[in-house]
Amino acid sequence: KKNKDYTVSYSDNKKPGIATIKISGIGAYKGSYKVTFKILPAKAKLKGLTAQKNRKVTVKITQDKMVSGYDIQYSTKSSFKGAKNIPIKGNKNTIKQISKLKASTKYFFRVRSYKKVGSQKLPGAWSKSKSIRTKK
Repeated sequence: KKNKDYTVSYSDNKKPGIATIKISGIGAYKGSYKVTFKILPAKAKLKGLTAQKNRKVTVKITQDKMVSGYDIQYSTKSSFKGAKNIPIKGNKNTIKQISKLKASTKYFFRVRSYKKVGSQKLPGAWSKSKSIRTKK
């Protein structure tokens, strides 16, 4: 039974990153077992797309204060085959202008957030994709 035969303790288990759980025996039960696991960021939200002159698109992302940055992915195919990725460092940079796109072409965009833990990058799930046609 919990707190009679063993105790459970958690650390860093509320925010995206690496969390730890430790189970320790009490009384007749000796020893402990420690496990680490990843808590991934919440699914990012693509707030909006705006087509501008000179083959540019502005991407707006809903800010998440618990992440280290965002990845924007775009492609001319809805399957995102051959897509290009643009990393954005920092959680405050939620607007990005993408240029040098093809004129009068339909592009599909999606975003995801990530959390940096040491040298490890923990990515969240991709947002729903949105499409937009570039201007001439």
